[in-house]
Amino acid sequence: MPEHSTFSKNRHGRFRDSGTFRWLFDEVLRRINASEQYQRSRKQRKKVEMLFAHLKRILRLDRLRLRGLSGAFDEFTLAATAQNLRRLAKLAGHGPLPNRGVLAPA
Repeated sequence: MPEHSTFSKNRHGRFRDSGTFRWLFDEVLRRINASEQYQRSRKQRKKVEMLFAHLKRILRLDRLRLRGLSGAFDEFTLAATAQNLRRLAKLAGHGPLPNRGVLAPA
């Protein structure tokens, strides 16, 4: 199996104007797309993407307010905790918690 750099060099060099790499990509995607593992992985990725979309839109984590790596980690952890609590309340049958923001007291 060639290394990724071999593909990259050839893509930017001699195969730049041909459709060879597009054809290869489509062929690989056609073998993978039919597999059960790919479909399962696709569903799991979609769940994760939806959770991040919820964090960004509903819990307003589209912009970090705390500075530094530790601040970003703390803010994300708090938002993910709030998200998990909302999901837990929904699963417990109490309905979703009211949307009061990430750091607002209950």
